[in-house]
Amino acid sequence: MNASVLQLYRNGKKISDGQKAGVFVTGDLNMGICRNPVNGRISCEACLLGDGGTQLITSIYDANCVVIAGYGLRLRGVEFTGGREVAQEWWCLPSNKAGATPVDSIEGKA
Repeated sequence: MNASVLQLYRNGKKISDGQKAGVFVTGDLNMGICRNPVNGRISCEACLLGDGGTQLITSIYDANCVVIAGYGLRLRGVEFTGGREVAQEWWCLPSNKAGATPVDSIEGKA
């Protein structure tokens, strides 16, 4: 799914509204079953990929959808930073084309 993603946590701590405003990353949002890279157990991974499959932001593991709203969804899980698990949530908005801004997508301009 082509989406614009806003990370809601940094190093396991919630990012303030003032710091996160407008910091969306647009790419191909994927979720699927994988092996956790640290402990090897089965997990659900969410990742945001760019052209050629390059990873745009750190994947989250044990990902689950906690909110589905009229124009977006919220994913929650953990990411690995410095060898430790930390909380992470993403606010994801659909994007009709690469590079579309979330506002364009919400208002149907994309």
